[in-house]
Amino acid sequence: MDCTRPPEQPGRHAELTDGQADIAVHRQRREADVGAIDVVEAIAVDLADLPAGPLDEAQDRALFARFGIPPAREGIVRTAADAEQAARDFDDRVVLERLSNRITHKSDVGGVAVGLSADGIGGRLTRMRCDVEIAAGFAPDVEALAAALVAFSRMALQLGERLVEAEINPLFVLDAGQGVRAADGVAVLA
Repeated sequence: MDCTRPPEQPGRHAELTDGQADIAVHRQRREADVGAIDVVEAIAVDLADLPAGPLDEAQDRALFARFGIPPAREGIVRTAADAEQAARDFDDRVVLERLSNRITHKSDVGGVAVGLSADGIGGRLTRMRCDVEIAAGFAPDVEALAAALVAFSRMALQLGERLVEAEINPLFVLDAGQGVRAADGVAVLA
């Protein structure tokens, strides 16, 4: 299989669940009203409703959002036709990833495909084998990345001993001034 493709646009993401052909489609928000994360502000976030154990991708992003790390836009579909429509709705160029709270690193098992279009996403549902290549060539928003790292640290500090494992992967760093987006992650709580 030839995995050569044009560079992907960061921030567009879709996910495939373990048992079904479900896809959570993610796309970066580009609205100007998304502000930078306040790196100084100390906040208390209600964490009582979080379950113990690994969180799935939707729960991970919801947790990160509570601490001011904005998630990418997403939607879940069940069929190849629905996946193709979702890719069109998101202006094509999406990422397909297995949705699972049992597989924490989807790329390790061939569960990630980047830069898919409406024309290619249906077939990819059945053959998720290519390694993900991250596009380069843009000036990253380093300040937003630093702010996201501080926010992630605040989250870890507040969770304390409840936090067993956490990561945001990928964290899309957009062009300078555009911020970051948590498209996927892992959070395991005790």
